[in-house]
Amino acid sequence: MNKEIFCWSCSSKRVIKKGKYISPKKSFWKQQYKCLNCGLRFNDQTKHLIDYEPMPFQYKSKPVPQQDWSAYSKAQIQEKLMLLDLVSELTDLIEIKKSKTVGRNKFDLKDIVFCLTLKAYTKLSSRCLTSDLELAKQKEFVSNVPHFTNLMNYLDDKRLTPLFFELIRLSALPLKQVEVDFVIDSSGFSTNQFGRWLDYKFNGDTRYRKWIKAHIMNGVKSNIITSVEISDGHAGDSPRFIPLVNKTKIDFSIKEVSADKAYLSKANQKAVIEARETPFISYKEGHKIKRKGMTIWNKLYWYFRNKPQEWGEHYHKRSNVETCFHMIKTKFGKELITKNETANKNELLLKIFCYNLCCLIQEYFENNIDSNFNLYKKIEVKLNVR
Repeated sequence: MNKEIFCWSCSSKRVIKKGKYISPKKSFWKQQYKCLNCGLRFNDQTKHLIDYEPMPFQYKSKPVPQQDWSAYSKAQIQEKLMLLDLVSELTDLIEIKKSKTVGRNKFDLKDIVFCLTLKAYTKLSSRCLTSDLELAKQKEFVSNVPHFTNLMNYLDDKRLTPLFFELIRLSALPLKQVEVDFVIDSSGFSTNQFGRWLDYKFNGDTRYRKWIKAHIMNGVKSNIITSVEISDGHAGDSPRFIPLVNKTKIDFSIKEVSADKAYLSKANQKAVIEARETPFISYKEGHKIKRKGMTIWNKLYWYFRNKPQEWGEHYHKRSNVETCFHMIKTKFGKELITKNETANKNELLLKIFCYNLCCLIQEYFENNIDSNFNLYKKIEVKLNVR
C-alpha cells in the first residue's frame, strides 16, 4: 500500500516528486517533494540505504612514442663536432662594445665563452682542458688559448652572467615553430660550500652543504629550455612562475603551461589566462570552490575534479621536465665544482646552455630542424677591454 503524502505547510495532497536528496557521505537518500498548492519543497523522512562504493580513479597514461634509434645513434656520434660548430656560430653573435682601460690586453670574449662552454661539456678541470683547447685552436675555433687561472677568473665574472642567459635564449629559438606546450619546475644543484646552524635538539652545531636552484621552463616535444631563473636553494618556486612565462612568450607562442602544486596561486593562473594561454596547475588537498569572485579558479577546479583523466593528459606533460633535469645532471654533473656564488651561477648556466645545444643536435637528426643562427640579432656586451 502506497504511503499518502501531505504538505507540511498547508496539508494539501497536491504533491509531486522532485528528485532525490542524497546524504553527503552517500550512505542513504530521501525522496524530495513539491507542493503545487503553496510551492513548498520538503524531504520525506524515510531513509533508503545506498550500497555504493565509488571506484577509485586510476590515470591511464598515453603510450610512449617509440625512439628513433638510428637518428639517436647519429646524433650521439656527431654530437661533439656539431656542438663546437654551434658554439662558434653563437659566439659570432656577440658584439663587444669596447672602452679603453689601462693595463694589458684582455682575451677575446668569444674565445672565453667557447672555452668555458667546452669546459662545461667535457667536465674537465681547467688544467686538463688545455690540450683540448690547443686542438680547438688548430681547428681555428679560438685564436688564443687562455691560461687555466685566467679561464677560472672569467667564470667568476658577473658581467658574463647576462650573456649566458642570452645564449640560452638564442639556443632555443630554432624550435620556436615546434614548441607550443611548456612545463615549469625547479631542481637543486649542490655546491662545495658548507653552512652551519645551531641544533637545539642535539645541543651542537650541524653542517650542511649549500645548494642553488634552477627554475626552468622547457618545451614538451624537444625538452628544450626556453627560460631560466637561478635562486637560492631555500627560495620559493611560485614567485618564479610569472617571470619564466613572460620571458618565454617573447619568442614562443604558448598554448599550455603545466606545473605542480608548488606553483598554484591565483596570480599565476590569472597571468596565464590573460596571455590567452591555459594553465594546468594541480590543486592541493583541501582546496574548494571559491564562493566569491575568482571564476578562473572555479572553472579550473571544476575541470580538475570532474574530468580527471582529461586533466591528467594535459597536466602530466610536466613529466618531461623531470626527464630534462635528469639529462642535465647525468650528462653534465649534479654538483658545481666552483667555490664562489657568481661562479656557481655561471657554471650552472653553462650546463643548461650545453644541454640546449645537445637537444638541438638531437632534433636536427630526428626532425630535420635546421639551426641557422645568422638570422638572429647580435648581442651587445659592454666590457672594459682594450
